[in-house]
Amino acid sequence: MKSRLAPIIFTAVLVVLAFALFRGKEGAGLVGGWRRNTDQRAGPEETLFAMVQAAQRGDTEAYFDCFWGPLRTRLEQTGRDMGRRGFAKYLSGAAEAIKGVAVIGQPEPLGADLKVRAEMVYEDKNELQEFIFTRRRGRWRISGMDNPRRIKTVIPYGTEAYPLMPPAGSEDEEARP
Repeated sequence: MKSRLAPIIFTAVLVVLAFALFRGKEGAGLVGGWRRNTDQRAGPEETLFAMVQAAQRGDTEAYFDCFWGPLRTRLEQTGRDMGRRGFAKYLSGAAEAIKGVAVIGQPEPLGADLKVRAEMVYEDKNELQEFIFTRRRGRWRISGMDNPRRIKTVIPYGTEAYPLMPPAGSEDEEARP
């Protein structure tokens, strides 16, 4: 009896955790359940999510609009060097593999700026990256970022929580726990 309950309890805990993380469209800071602030001002998280979405669409103007200062200048120069179409294709290709973005913790104040840690979730890896946000023209914009660092993935993206059971009445039903 105990061995039959363990998978059910494990699955129930995973479902509760998944619900807590994703919370539908009002999610917990993950791409796919894009978080919205409860106040009317957009926080740095929205800029981060907007940047990823713009990259996935290959929308270079919306992508550049998420940045500020010398970082934006370098990105725009790269866009000119590659050509808008080439840069758009590069952005969408690079961002296509992103399955989710999780903002970790609260933004850390750095004078007038904020530092935000985010985890980029891919099918085969996770990467941790820090972003510096500066408030300009009425919204937060990315003014700096470090190189992504690969981190150990405890449970790879897409891993089944529990092996699927054969349908009732099938030949394999006897193999069901």
